[in-house]
Amino acid sequence: MSELLTNAYKHARRAHEPCVQARLFLSRIPGGLFLCVSDPDKRHPNFVSAGQDDEGGRGVALLRSNGGGFGCSTTSRGKDVWVTFPTA
Repeated sequence: MSELLTNAYKHARRAHEPCVQARLFLSRIPGGLFLCVSDPDKRHPNFVSAGQDDEGGRGVALLRSNGGGFGCSTTSRGKDVWVTFPTA
């Protein structure tokens, strides 16, 4: 959850604004959990390969490797970035 919210703050916030409006949706689904963060920026996440000494760049890769699903959809208000977490 914190990875998606942090990315929304870092990448969807305008430089002159102290915050960004983001929406969080969490739901139980068969066999797991569904988490979605919506923000006003239409740009999709970049999937980068972090080097051994890099301080960032691993969060999206970790979310994608959790055994569930991961995706991003453009919406009329920006984008939805979602991830599913298996519970079994």
